Amino acid sequence: PMFILDPCIRKELLAALLNISEEELVVWDKPVSMKNVKISQVVDGYYGKETLKQESVRKKVLKALSKLVEDNPEETLIVSWKDLADDLRKLQQQGDFDASVSIEHYFGVEGINRYKDFKRVVLVGTPSWPENQVIAAAEAIWRDCDPLDTDMVKEWVPYNYKDSEGGGKEAKVRRFVDPRLNLIMRTFREDEMIQS
Repeated sequence: PMFILDPCIRKELLAALLNISEEELVVWDKPVSMKNVKISQVVDGYYGKETLKQESVRKKVLKALSKLVEDNPEETLIVSWKDLADDLRKLQQQGDFDASVSIEHYFGVEGINRYKDFKRVVLVGTPSWPENQVIAAAEAIWRDCDPLDTDMVKEWVPYNYKDSEGGGKEAKVRRFVDPRLNLIMRTFREDEMIQS
């Protein structure tokens, strides 16, 4: 027997990685408990890695972040791309951003328990692998299977968000046509946000 501890891996992906059928896997799933934690996600625009390099967008995001952390900065964690995290740390050193706020970057917080009692987590942007890396990983995993369909589509995905009038918010998200590629993409996008 083999025991694998992973908070997010999908059964289909694990079966493909181990080259066994899904029926041979036994999965124990325990939902994550996040009592008294506020998770903030900015949903009023597209904040991609390249977009955040634009000075006007960066100023807007920094203003929003300053407002979000002012209530309880010592129990607030901001997670974003490494570039933005490094810039925020520089601003802290210069005295232009609250130094008691903890800052980390995506793919850099797995297994860190020092934030487990924090009251607010602010996620900026969406982590993701470049498409060519997703395709390369899928080709390695499903090398003896049907060819991958690498076409992409954009689809509207609802956020678990309600504004003051009860209205929801959707975002246009790029997805692969092939569900195998989406398993990989989900691991490095949605699952990374959950782990953060």
